Amino acid sequence: MIEPILRIGVLIDKELRQLLRDKRAVGLILAMSVLVPTVLGWAYSGEIGHMPIAICNLDDSQISWKIVDAFESSRDFDVLYYVDSVSSARRLVEDKEVFGAIIIPHGFGEELARSGKTYIIVVSDRSNTYLASALESAAQVLVSEINKEMLGEKGVEMIIETVYGPKYSSVDLILPPILGMVIMLVGSGLMSVSVARERERGTIEQLVMTPLTVWEMVVGKFAAYTLVMWFDVSLTILIVTHMFGAVVKGGIENLMMLSFIFTIGSIALGLFLSTLSANQLQAQQAVLLVYIPSMLFSGIFMPVEISGPIVRIASYYNPMFRFIRGAKLIVLNGYSILEVGGHLHFLLAFAFIMLILSIVSLKVKLL
Repeated sequence: MIEPILRIGVLIDKELRQLLRDKRAVGLILAMSVLVPTVLGWAYSGEIGHMPIAICNLDDSQISWKIVDAFESSRDFDVLYYVDSVSSARRLVEDKEVFGAIIIPHGFGEELARSGKTYIIVVSDRSNTYLASALESAAQVLVSEINKEMLGEKGVEMIIETVYGPKYSSVDLILPPILGMVIMLVGSGLMSVSVARERERGTIEQLVMTPLTVWEMVVGKFAAYTLVMWFDVSLTILIVTHMFGAVVKGGIENLMMLSFIFTIGSIALGLFLSTLSANQLQAQQAVLLVYIPSMLFSGIFMPVEISGPIVRIASYYNPMFRFIRGAKLIVLNGYSILEVGGHLHFLLAFAFIMLILSIVSLKVKLL
C-alpha cells in the first residue's frame, strides 16, 4: 500500500520540478490566474452605460412632455433621436441606431384626462433578447415611477412592440457565439500546438533543410488546418441547423464565408503564438491567455452596449466580438456578408495582420 503511494509521490515531484523549470509556462499560468480577473474586475467595475433610444412624441400635451422629460433624465436611457413618425422610430431600431424607441401616441393627454388611463409604446429589437429585456424592464420601472410620482390614481400602461421578432428560438441565438468560440479556440489551438510539437521533436529543423520556403511551409500548414476547421465549422452549423432547427436567415453560404475569414485570422494567431512558445505547454497556455479575455469581452455574458467605456473599447477591437456580431446580423437579421459592414472589414484586417505577423515571426525564428 505504501509503495504505490511513494511511486505516485515521486511522479508528482517529477512533474512539478519539470513544470517549474519551464519559467515561461509558469509565467503564463500565473498570468492567467492574476491578469484575467484583474483586468475584468477593473473593466466591469464601472457604471453601466445608458441605453440609447429614440423618442416619438405624437401628442402635444403638457403631460406627454413630462413623460419625455422623465426618459431624458433617467440614468438608464440616453435619448439620441427625436422623430415625428412611428415609421422613423421603428427604422432607427431596425437599423440598430438605437436599442429601442418610445412612442407617445396621438390623444395621449386627452385619453388620460378622460378615462384616467392611457398607454405608451416601447419598440425593442428582439434579435438581441438580453438588450430587449433590459430595455423593456427599465422602461417598465420608469413608467411605474411616473405613475406613482406624477399621476396618482391615473396611470400609463406600456405596450411592447418588436422588430425582428417577436422572438427567436434559443438555438438561433446561440449559433453565432458557438461558432466564434469553436473557431478561435480550436483554430488557434491546433496550429500553435502543431508548430510547438514540431519544435520539441526537432522536425521543424528538418523542414528548414528541405527546399521548402517559409511561405510554402506556412501555406501548407494553413491549407491543412483550414480544411480541418472548414469541416469543424460545417459540422457545427449542420448540427445546430438540422438537429436543433436553427434558421440562418441570411443564408448558410454567407455565414460560412464570414466564418472562413475569421478562421484564417485565428489560425494565423495560433501560428504567431507558436513562434513565441518553446513547447506545447507554453503554446496551450498562450492560446488560453488570448482566448479567455476574447470570450469575456465578446458580449456573450453581458451586452457590450450597456457596459462601461473600457469594456466597449476592448470589445470593439476584439475579433471574436466582431465575428459574433457579424454572424448575428446574418443569422437573425437576414444580412448578407457584404451588409455586415465594419465587422467584415475588421475581420479582413485581422486576418491580414495576423498572417503577416506570423510569417515574419516564423521566418525570424527559423533564421
